[in-house]
Amino acid sequence: MKTASVSDLKNNLSARLKSVIAGEPLIITDHRKPIAVVYPLEQDLMDEHVRSLVADGLVTPPKCKPNARAVLDLPLPKSNARLTEAILEERSEDR
Repeated sequence: MKTASVSDLKNNLSARLKSVIAGEPLIITDHRKPIAVVYPLEQDLMDEHVRSLVADGLVTPPKCKPNARAVLDLPLPKSNARLTEAILEERSEDR
């Protein structure tokens, strides 16, 4: 089990949390004394409301880690029209 001091945790929070998410518990120390342990949450520890939504088929838990880069790399829609023109055109079609 890895350990991290409070100051190390402040400076490297993202990296420490990545280890926890990967399944590695983390002991937090203050002046070299253990003060807390951070464990990754298990599926069965999910909030009861979320579990009921999953059971009802209204929510699907993620199957993999989100990939923000993939979303940011999507091509932008191509349009030669300005936004105002597009809105006015859409409004005129609804009449």
